Amino acid sequence: MVSTSHLRVQKEEQSKKIATILLENPPYAQTNSNKEGGIKSNYQKTWVHSQMDVGGEDLDEQFVFSAFKYFDVYAYIHYGSIKIWKSKGLINKEVAECYLCNKKFFNASESAIALIYWTSKNKWYEELHFKNDIDDDFVIKKVHKTISDLYANDGAERGVCVIEARNFSFSSPRLTGSLNTTEKYGKKWVSRENLLKVIPLFCAARDEMSETGALLDRTKDYRVIDTVYKSADGGMAYQKDKEFLQDCLLYALCTQKNDCEERSNFWKIGEQLLDEKHRGAEIWSL
Repeated sequence: MVSTSHLRVQKEEQSKKIATILLENPPYAQTNSNKEGGIKSNYQKTWVHSQMDVGGEDLDEQFVFSAFKYFDVYAYIHYGSIKIWKSKGLINKEVAECYLCNKKFFNASESAIALIYWTSKNKWYEELHFKNDIDDDFVIKKVHKTISDLYANDGAERGVCVIEARNFSFSSPRLTGSLNTTEKYGKKWVSRENLLKVIPLFCAARDEMSETGALLDRTKDYRVIDTVYKSADGGMAYQKDKEFLQDCLLYALCTQKNDCEERSNFWKIGEQLLDEKHRGAEIWSL
């Protein structure tokens, strides 16, 4: 007669020979969205989400977290947002292979979506080199701090305008890259003293090339969309370039993306801060 303990050991030895490979295209639903299926849904109340220290704002992140938390994974192949590694840090494993797919071939708009083959070995990457439809080496870097960390609220009493510059991605650019005087998307007022320093953050948040992949020759690089992020990882280094600060102020004064009210002090103060060289720019004289 075979003992129960012997059968258990035999079963455990057999289980070690089984390689668990998860191949997932997880469902996507933002639980922090105001839309149906968002904050009014039960997605935020899942047990998996309650176990997560980071992320979980959409179902994709919850699936990814579960893969390595609750399975002895030999390989995990994930088709989904790059943010699970790039900004959320939900997976820090060895990458056997990675490819940037173009969503236009999957009945969606032209943009990038990552296909990554992870192994079970722990490994940290600050950048990954992706094969893609154009070449074999598109570099994507991890991000750590959002640009909202680079400035504080100066208060409405001292404020010239409200600048909302937040989030890593360029999704919903009007909400996460706004310049206004109505507090329509947030209440981070910027004073005259800090205006030149903070204006570049608005410009970065409304970068059309990063948002749409549109190049100067009107072609489009799909690899940029949803993979290039804005971050505060470079700290205040950008403030040392005075020419750059002036370029950003000129852009903010001229762009149609500026939502400041006509009667606000932004226009007057912005012009006062503009140097003589930039006042002589052709676009300023139009």
